[in-house]
Amino acid sequence: MNFLDKFVSNVVKNMKERFDNYWEVVRDNIDKVRETLYELYDKYVSLYHLPTMEQNDESGIEISSHVSTKKTLHLYLSTKQSCQ
Repeated sequence: MNFLDKFVSNVVKNMKERFDNYWEVVRDNIDKVRETLYELYDKYVSLYHLPTMEQNDESGIEISSHVSTKKTLHLYLSTKQSCQ
């Protein structure tokens, strides 16, 4: 391996290490933001008792007064993502 190959190899190795460290921090922060959003949503729901839509066997959709907060939010976000 000549000098240039070693130099490029070292540069790439250092860049990969920095990139991996950067994305580890980003993933941690994404998890923190997600949990904070769930907490805020839970507080909002507990204050306003938002209704949720549930399937009714007879006539389609029925409004219910109870909310499964994390599950409801997760389903809502999943539906929004799949529509985009």
